[in-house]
Amino acid sequence: MKKFTLLSALLLFFSIIFAQTNFIATYNLEGSGNDVSSFNYNGDIFDGVNPTALLKVGISSSGSNNNFRGSNWPTGATNESDDFAGNIDLEKYLSFSIEPVSGYTFTITSIKFGIGRSATGPRQYEWRGNYDNFASTLSNYDVVNELLNEENGVLTTPDGNASWLNNILSLGTNYANLSTLAEFRLYAYNSETTGGTAGLQGNLIIEGSFTETGEAGLSIITPANNITIYENEVEVSFSTVNFELGTDGKLEYILNSEDAAYVTESPFTISDLEEGENTIFFQLVDMDEEALVPVVTANRTIIYEVPVTDPSLTITSPENNTTLNTNQVSISFTTENFVLGTDGKLEYILNSEDAAYVTESPFTILDLEEGENTILFQLVDMDEEALDPAVTASLTVSYEIPIGPITENIETFDNSNITPGVNYSDGSFIGYNNIEWTYFHCRDTGAFPIDGKGIILRRASEPSRISANIPGGIGSLSFDIRKAFTSNNQRKIEVLINDELVEQFEPNLPSGASDEIINLSIPNINMNGNVDLMIRLYGTVDINQQVTIDNIAWTSFAGTEPNLIITSPANNAIVNENEVELVFSTQNFVLGTDGKLEYILNSENAVYLTESPFTISGLEEGENTILFQLVDMDENALEPAVTANRTITYEIISTDPALTINSPHNGASIYSEDISINFTVENFELGVDGKLAYKLDEEAIQYYTGSSPLNLTGLEYGTHQIYF
Repeated sequence: MKKFTLLSALLLFFSIIFAQTNFIATYNLEGSGNDVSSFNYNGDIFDGVNPTALLKVGISSSGSNNNFRGSNWPTGATNESDDFAGNIDLEKYLSFSIEPVSGYTFTITSIKFGIGRSATGPRQYEWRGNYDNFASTLSNYDVVNELLNEENGVLTTPDGNASWLNNILSLGTNYANLSTLAEFRLYAYNSETTGGTAGLQGNLIIEGSFTETGEAGLSIITPANNITIYENEVEVSFSTVNFELGTDGKLEYILNSEDAAYVTESPFTISDLEEGENTIFFQLVDMDEEALVPVVTANRTIIYEVPVTDPSLTITSPENNTTLNTNQVSISFTTENFVLGTDGKLEYILNSEDAAYVTESPFTILDLEEGENTILFQLVDMDEEALDPAVTASLTVSYEIPIGPITENIETFDNSNITPGVNYSDGSFIGYNNIEWTYFHCRDTGAFPIDGKGIILRRASEPSRISANIPGGIGSLSFDIRKAFTSNNQRKIEVLINDELVEQFEPNLPSGASDEIINLSIPNINMNGNVDLMIRLYGTVDINQQVTIDNIAWTSFAGTEPNLIITSPANNAIVNENEVELVFSTQNFVLGTDGKLEYILNSENAVYLTESPFTISGLEEGENTILFQLVDMDENALEPAVTANRTITYEIISTDPALTINSPHNGASIYSEDISINFTVENFELGVDGKLAYKLDEEAIQYYTGSSPLNLTGLEYGTHQIYF
């Protein structure tokens, strides 16, 4: 996509070519609406072929942006190993079909696709087709992503959470000059876990051609075959070739082997579907309602599911019978068919006490009793009356007061809310002494624990990390580690205090599996106040270096030395104006009595403050460096110096008008005398700030003030130029 400002002329070349039989069918998977088992074809419509819905068969649907994925694939792989023990399961696949419109034959030349997997998803993939009833692997690849290994049509991926695009599979003569449906299935197998996801990544593109035979033809445009709907009627849209409805004959349809019905117009509605699978048989008949010779037929299978509308409640965290070491618990929950704050509230009762009500998740319940605590939940309306029927749940959690020599300063992850067996994720939990711990790209310990619960960090490239704000300062710090999984990559761990590097460790770990526990410690940190602690992996290579961390322990530090804490801005912050608000605090240092805060912006003259917050103005476009230090009332540096610094980037927001032509691309060939030009404008409101001027070939300049797309009709065959 190329962007031009409105001060420049845009030139777009394209060709209008009639009577061609080539087609490019695209399943557009952009966006996040793909967590479905049946994805309707959403590309161009063609006279001679009808692409049907993308299906997930035998697997569980999952979804994220720009893909068509599922889980519950056949297992057989282990982490960081290319030895596979599993096999293909012919009942688990993704599929699509291309069927001809009656009166046409067609050829499929290629399938262009991408594949993607989660960190524990399938490692191997292959396409099969219905030419031999899916008995053999399609193996004629023109292009294979350079990071994939292809052998006899089987694609093997690296062991990573990634995607591999722009693979092109050629089909050959087995899928040429077809007059019946062609179906293709993508099988995935040798997954590391059943929860690992995989599937198509990016758009699925099918190229081919079709040829008119001159015979009468019927095309069922909608509904797609095997579609699932949630009402007991369906609209049917169809077209015919070499057959005039109402003159040459009618369309006959039969629902579930009942009496035939006849129509002469499209679209029309078929009612009274049965719950479950419905079969609809279509055929063209003459005006006497007799079948044509040869017969012209089609069929559809429609699944009618009665939607569940009853409200439901699920407590997602913590797990039932969890033991906590703090007297509070964070509750996460979800509802279905029930809008919190509109339809009602969640009521909870702790240990038979008074009911309380919330309308957001998560929320925190305080004042747990030592020992076992019972929490009852139910959905209620806005008047706090129970629903009919009642929608309830319950949870038991136990509060144990931690004991030991350093219980006031320890984190054992017993309160961690990471779901066992789930892929690497981000989140937070409340630990000992009500300290909130935040984790990024981590998972539970699984088969690699140290002492009960803990946490596994995975990669430096993320980077995987665990962090918390520790009140009362840190004198010294220690934590336990253990090698997780079996790779021989060096585990590199570093500790940061207030975003400053304190220590790096490269522990001597054995090759292969190991249950050795190593304690890492840092004495004499001696940082007072509220301290930001972070433990993370470091390095520049995108490799797995999993390590289990547990039993983080520290001593408090109650020093008397002055201390400076810059609360905001954060280091490396980006701002869009030439000033920034400074918020800071001091410890063991009274502003205006013991001294002042000095700051220097970009090596300019020093400025002195005795109050927080304060606005620093005059930032330069780009990177700005601010140096801070505490000074006495005579503006002399303390001994030892107490300093901090921040780097702030000032980016000026562009206000220049801009125009982007999104589609069609320059030089495109289209197969219609009508064209839709999709465009976007920035910092320019059509109809208010001005107009879009365009010129087709040598015609007069036209002006447009509407929204995208701009539609041009009645174009002649040949090559055209549009100036904007």
